[in-house]
Amino acid sequence: MSKKGEDQWIVCRLVAEHNHELASPNSQKFLWSRRKKTEAQKDLLDLLDNSGVRPSKIASVLINQVGGVDRLNLTGQDIQNYLQTRRQKELEKRDAQLMLQYFQRRQSENPGFFYAIQMDVNGHLANCFWVDDRSRIAYKNSRERSSCF
Repeated sequence: MSKKGEDQWIVCRLVAEHNHELASPNSQKFLWSRRKKTEAQKDLLDLLDNSGVRPSKIASVLINQVGGVDRLNLTGQDIQNYLQTRRQKELEKRDAQLMLQYFQRRQSENPGFFYAIQMDVNGHLANCFWVDDRSRIAYKNSRERSSCF
């Protein structure tokens, strides 16, 4: 391919051996580009998972909803992956929030307690640092002793 102009591309060379058969109509649903979850599917997955329904039963519900396994654009693994990712994100939010609350409580109880939190561009916890007053004193004393030699 060669770019010709702002929005125009030209095929300069075609190597036929690099081509392959197109996916059959029955297997097209397994192509990554076709395995997108709709918002309605995500809502249903969330609802069923929050209700304690096992992933295999969730797949059965989706299959019945679309009228058969051959019409479902997701695999069982897609469902598992979606649920695992969602749970991990929820867990991270709770863990980070609990940690922040703990740090705030420690700092209010002990002014020598210090913490710093760094977020990434998406607002997720990237790094955290904390130290209590005993550790700060121990570090200061160790620095003073090492400077004596």
